[in-house]
Amino acid sequence: MEKNSKQVAFICPIYDMKNHFELGYNLLKSKVELDIMEDMFFVFSNEEQKNKFETLTMSLGHINSLVLPDNLQSYKSKIVIKKMYALESLMNEYDYLVLVDCESIFVKNGDFYNLCQYIWNNRTFLNANKLVGRWRQILCFFELGVLTNSKMLKEFRCYHYGIWFNEIQVYKCDLLPDFFHWLYQQNNQRWRDEWSCFEMEMFAAYLIIEKGYHLNRFPQYKAPCGVIEVLPTLDNSTQLDIISTMNTHWSSSQIAVNDDTYMLFHLDREDRSDKRLRWKLSKDFDNSKRRKFFRNLVKRLLNR
Repeated sequence: MEKNSKQVAFICPIYDMKNHFELGYNLLKSKVELDIMEDMFFVFSNEEQKNKFETLTMSLGHINSLVLPDNLQSYKSKIVIKKMYALESLMNEYDYLVLVDCESIFVKNGDFYNLCQYIWNNRTFLNANKLVGRWRQILCFFELGVLTNSKMLKEFRCYHYGIWFNEIQVYKCDLLPDFFHWLYQQNNQRWRDEWSCFEMEMFAAYLIIEKGYHLNRFPQYKAPCGVIEVLPTLDNSTQLDIISTMNTHWSSSQIAVNDDTYMLFHLDREDRSDKRLRWKLSKDFDNSKRRKFFRNLVKRLLNR
């Protein structure tokens, strides 16, 4: 298929639950109001939800959509499955694909092709901070079957570093066919049913193992996930220092924005000052017998 002349497309998985359609409407509205011309695809669970959202957003114009096919409906990790399905469906039509969630909005227009090139060439999507509680990420790589890979252990420093949501999720399309070939050749395919397996981390594993990519590590920052995701739990000056130092192009805080901020995300999380956010993920693992067993297993595997 011939590539789209616009070169960049955004992908957003969406569900008819809670206020997700309202959030998706706000995302699309921000795109329209800023006159952003790049394509955006919403990925739906079924035709009924697609039709309902199209009716809701009729005043904003036509939307591009994908519907999850029947053969992918049974998998448990629906959000990741939708994102991966969209990436694979569109990878031959664009130069870059950008994954966003519905609780995001655009705050700035610009040359998104050059932005994607910059993010890719400078590897800011591989910006990594130290982790408080590394078990969710470890479980992802365990289920993917790459946990004890020597390149992974070296780059993630035995998984004491994490990259999740530190940058807009940009995928270079000419690498995606080989990525999916590599992914489907892995002995362990349980990532489809494991909530902890996030798409950008799986893509990063491919880039590190197969292409020799490296993380950009920021040891001065520590969080239970990507530090950009927990900005609102930090004081204002620290927030601004982080987005400047890490050179990110989106933010989870309306305070931490600068001339390079194109998007805000996690707008669904109203009380982001709650310090419990920092520790919830680790407590979730502590409260599960399965994960206690897994933690002991990982310690034996890593011997660290």
